[in-house]
Amino acid sequence: MCDTLPKKVSIAALRKGKNHVFSLELCQNRQLYVTSKQCFILLFLASNICLLSIPFFYSHRGEKNRDI
Repeated sequence: MCDTLPKKVSIAALRKGKNHVFSLELCQNRQLYVTSKQCFILLFLASNICLLSIPFFYSHRGEKNRDI
């Protein structure tokens, strides 16, 4: 998966008064960057679509209430 050797990073977390050390393997791979960038773009577009649809929802709802 990675062309280079993975780097190990230790993260100390405090849980219930005890230190737990977790190790993460970080890859220096460009594919990981592209995937995270695509995920960010997808979330950004989805949030914009959701925000843009709110006025249409309320305007449509308001038209129904006026007819009653």
